[in-house]
Amino acid sequence: TLKTAENVAQVFMGFRIQCAQCHNHIFDRWTMDDYYSFAAFFPQVGRKTGEDYRETIVFNRGSGEVRHPVGNRVMAPKFLGGDTPDVAGKDRRAVLADWLTAPENPYFATSVANRVWAHFLGIGNVEPVDDIRVSNPPSNQKLFEELGGKLIEYGYDFKQLVRDICASQAYQRSTVRNESNQDDGRNFAHALVRRIPAEQLLDAICQVTDTKEKFRGLPLG
Repeated sequence: TLKTAENVAQVFMGFRIQCAQCHNHIFDRWTMDDYYSFAAFFPQVGRKTGEDYRETIVFNRGSGEVRHPVGNRVMAPKFLGGDTPDVAGKDRRAVLADWLTAPENPYFATSVANRVWAHFLGIGNVEPVDDIRVSNPPSNQKLFEELGGKLIEYGYDFKQLVRDICASQAYQRSTVRNESNQDDGRNFAHALVRRIPAEQLLDAICQVTDTKEKFRGLPLG
């Protein structure tokens, strides 16, 4: 349950809340109460093996609570930095998912858009992309918020956000540096030289060695 809560916070919002499991976060605003209240969305998640032993079925058990290690009190589910919702008779994961993708949620869209920006530019407005906290602010706060706002405006249509990013001057800048941006590594004043993806590397190797890669179940090349 705790690991699931940590993974959801880090993957979907870019928050590393692990520190708050044992004490109030020393680099961010999250407290132990925040940690265990957020974890309370997940104790009712059940898992069982399907007919195929390789299959895991995830379902809502409808029962289970999270207790605070200090005082052993039951923690009501509470959104990070948000309200305590009514979860009676509901799948807590569905309640959380609705909040995550709600237009008024300031965390999800900005985090996802920051990851897309980092994919194309080589570095995020917040870097690392999964370490968003008050002590690690964006290099460009307005751009960070604008990208998240655009993703919400587009109804989470990635293609439109990708089109905006790839049509931007920042994306089209040269990797060649000049005197004014020689040492600038945070303001997107020049393009970064990046590693090519594994798939492209394989294609390049096949091309220069004049060979064809064989994949199981697929024709040669």
